[in-house]
Amino acid sequence: MNVISPDNFDKKVKELRGYLFGDQFKTEDECFHEGIDHDPELHTLKLEQMNTEMIDAIIFNIFRKA
Repeated sequence: MNVISPDNFDKKVKELRGYLFGDQFKTEDECFHEGIDHDPELHTLKLEQMNTEMIDAIIFNIFRKA
């Protein structure tokens, strides 16, 4: 989290989302920009794709620093 700056914010948010929710989750806009068709069955977030350990670790660190 400490390496996020204005010039790399979008990249770091995308990396973080990948860690938390897996690489399958994509919005329609992201699919459009990547030149792929948005498939709701493939690109919709599913509970089993979420990395709950990583989510818990990030939440713990956020509240610890607050």
